Amino acid sequence: MTNTTAKPIVHIVHHIDTEGPLFESIPELFFRIEKSLGKPLNMLPTKENLRTLQSAGFVFDTPETDALLKRLIDPELLHFKNSWHEIEEMLDRILSKTFRNRYKDSFGNGWIYNWHLLDHVGFLTNPRRREMGYLGVFNFYLQKLKATQSDNDSTQWHFHPIPFNKAANICATSYTNSYYELLQIMCRRLIDADWFPVVNRAGFHTIRPDSNLWLEQWLPFDASNQAISTDNIEFSDSVNGRFGDWRGAPDDWSLYNPDIFDWRKKRHFKKNNFPLFKYEYPFQKH
Repeated sequence: MTNTTAKPIVHIVHHIDTEGPLFESIPELFFRIEKSLGKPLNMLPTKENLRTLQSAGFVFDTPETDALLKRLIDPELLHFKNSWHEIEEMLDRILSKTFRNRYKDSFGNGWIYNWHLLDHVGFLTNPRRREMGYLGVFNFYLQKLKATQSDNDSTQWHFHPIPFNKAANICATSYTNSYYELLQIMCRRLIDADWFPVVNRAGFHTIRPDSNLWLEQWLPFDASNQAISTDNIEFSDSVNGRFGDWRGAPDDWSLYNPDIFDWRKKRHFKKNNFPLFKYEYPFQKH
């Protein structure tokens, strides 16, 4: 008999895009700032000028833009893990039982991570010094999770489509233009590691018709929905509609079964018409 008086359970699911080491040079940082704000800095990209920006009271003609700039150049946000040594040091800390058990759930269980593993392949230039090649990031995390007995963590799917210029630091959204590399990654993981995912986390927060159809065939769950009740107009390079077009998708953190032609709409036919359903999970946008 079902206990109708039981309190509902709120599940907190921690998804992590897992991409390996990341380096950002000062020129790349200044380029990112200008692209994000849609305004030129009108200064040379140097460490001295970065310190000047960080200490300046105001730079632009509006306090709102200055506030966004301060967020982008916050020293805490510029400290990337740029080597496997730094990442391993971090993992030794956060995968420990001591760390996990700081944040127990209502049943006494420690923190659980869902690692969405990325392979960087198909790129010709790599200014951010990412780990390139098949199974590089993938094997590192599988080995580390095994060594730390992180048996309750899961490893899932994450993919960065390849831009036309094949630069590893440029965002792209087309699965159609990246099918060779995508299928190579999936097949190598299946053959070499007997591994197949069930949850997607969209690269650059973006689902399109081509990726939606691919996910519909292969992965039942998708933790990518970033719908919000109002348009995000803070940063010019991420206004709703460019990356992660989730306009019209449920913004109430509900689980829904997306339409096969529009990932933002709920499907309206009977459940037993199809044996496999892809569900969208809400994902908070910071």
